[in-house]
Amino acid sequence: MKTDLPKTNLVLKRIAVKNIVDTKGVKKIMEHFADLSTVE
Repeated sequence: MKTDLPKTNLVLKRIAVKNIVDTKGVKKIMEHFADLSTVE
């Protein structure tokens, strides 16, 4: 179990980074759609 901890932390960090990237991407997409809706 102790040997798995570093690997788990690495995976959690990777997931956290992925989530940050995803939220930034989602925000960009939402802003893009907001721009489209204001144009129409």
